[in-house]
Amino acid sequence: MIWLEIENPDGKKIPKWMRTLGISAERAIFVPAAIGGNELNVSLCTAYDGTAMVTYRNHVFVPSAWLSKEFPDARELCEVMENWAAAQIAAGLLDDLDATPPNR
Repeated sequence: MIWLEIENPDGKKIPKWMRTLGISAERAIFVPAAIGGNELNVSLCTAYDGTAMVTYRNHVFVPSAWLSKEFPDARELCEVMENWAAAQIAAGLLDDLDATPPNR
């Protein structure tokens, strides 16, 4: 799994962990569970559904596709993060998904 940080949007100061996403070797995109609301509640839902989750920098990250389906209010932000990750992959910046690229 590699971890990437999206830059802050102009005029906004979003915590680094909320702008971070993970991409698994299978190219599944993991986003902060807190995007769906309460981080603990979202993580409990993944456990109930048997959905994978990972912890990074003391926060829970869940599959973006799952979060979009189960928490529709998070769909737009998940799509933004998915599109950004897809652009990184398309640009060839993530050829080795086992190594975090520099300055990302």
